[in-house]
Amino acid sequence: MVTDYDEKKDIIKLRKDQQIDSVEVVKSANKNAQDAIYTFNDGGSIRINEAVTITYRGKKAIYSYKKAKFVSESRYTLQGSGSDLTLIVNDAYVNKIGNNVNASEISPVITILNASSVNKKYGLNLTSNGLIKAGKSDDTLKGGTGSDTLTGGNGKDVFVYGWSNDVITDYTSEDRIVFEDNQELISYEIKPKTKHVILSVGIGTAEFGTIQINNGQGKEITVGKDT
Repeated sequence: MVTDYDEKKDIIKLRKDQQIDSVEVVKSANKNAQDAIYTFNDGGSIRINEAVTITYRGKKAIYSYKKAKFVSESRYTLQGSGSDLTLIVNDAYVNKIGNNVNASEISPVITILNASSVNKKYGLNLTSNGLIKAGKSDDTLKGGTGSDTLTGGNGKDVFVYGWSNDVITDYTSEDRIVFEDNQELISYEIKPKTKHVILSVGIGTAEFGTIQINNGQGKEITVGKDT
């Protein structure tokens, strides 16, 4: 057990062949906290003491999550907050592994795939692992500034748009497209031959990029700020 994990200073190193297979939040010796147990594909595990702290406002419980940071020899970073896990991809990972990033090959419990720090010269193919947490959180794919191809897989997905020309391969009416900063939808176009929907995104009347939704014709498309 790690008794004094500091989320600002400490990291946990994973071997190249190690994956996080599951994350479980359990009771702690402190009744106002919970521990997090990360179990690996080799059968090992690590328990972080008081990963979740609980404070009360009257009868309402407020949960605060400590973010555990895992760094792999394969040059990616996993960041856990409670039972959620974020895969953070950087230039070093892309240079070593390539442009295809499949979350299911790294961990089955990743809920956010964030490649926003990758140089815009790389066009990434980001594929979710299809993990859904019973309405608690959706898969989130964030491509960043490069022109990326995003595949959410099964379940409800959130596609976070960067400043680029992205393609969503498997959008369903349960998914959402989220804009950041001051981005807004300027216009849209339907391509009759392919049934693709093209969304033009920018600020005011200035267009900065597009989102192509493959086979989007006839689907309910939800676009806007994350609330």
